[in-house]
Amino acid sequence: YTKPLGFEEAKRCLQCQLNIFIDGDRCILCNGCVDACPVGVIEMISLDRIFSIDGETELAGLARAELGPNAAAMIIDEQSCIRCGICVEWCPTECLTMEHYRPVPQSPRETSDLAIVADG
Repeated sequence: YTKPLGFEEAKRCLQCQLNIFIDGDRCILCNGCVDACPVGVIEMISLDRIFSIDGETELAGLARAELGPNAAAMIIDEQSCIRCGICVEWCPTECLTMEHYRPVPQSPRETSDLAIVADG
């Protein structure tokens, strides 16, 4: 998609209840999705940066020693994502997918960004 067409598709798709899913085992940390995102809502963060911030020894249930030296966390700002699908089209390993979801009525709660750990 071109950037204008991506925005147009996003407006339509936001109404279709699409969400991005990430298969961290297939991600090769190429940053293609980061570069392709027209609104800059995808970020790859070095795990060293994350561990140095919070001082924890585990991330997503994995011990730091279990993660490779190039491991990173993919952060997607779900609130700002326009669901244009450009990142999905760009991904060479097809680790990103957009899937429909059905909202379940519940009480309002605080939202958070999605973080996926990839060992590349």
